[in-house]
Amino acid sequence: MTTVDYGNLLSFGEVGRLLPSKPNPSTLWRWHVHGCYGIRLQTVLIGGRRFVERAQLDDFVDRVTTARERNTAPDSVAARTPETESALAAAGLSEPKRRGRPRKAKASVTR
Repeated sequence: MTTVDYGNLLSFGEVGRLLPSKPNPSTLWRWHVHGCYGIRLQTVLIGGRRFVERAQLDDFVDRVTTARERNTAPDSVAARTPETESALAAAGLSEPKRRGRPRKAKASVTR
């Protein structure tokens, strides 16, 4: 069981007004449910409403910033190496890379 610091709880609306980008509460909900760069915003449910502890918000911002700067999510699949690509191709699981713009399908003409 975790200990909640009730004095530092913020509603999603308060968090939105606190952050520089002023995210909508629905964005904070998405960060809680789906995460951002593989990192989920931790919340507390009290009386049917979600709240964020200030420390959890600070931790979330730090972790997302670090993941974004590394351009990887902590739990994401690593970039494919040439060895991985060749193994996938040998197993028939890899599509060939295409260069340039995709071609439009030609319409069939009936004469």
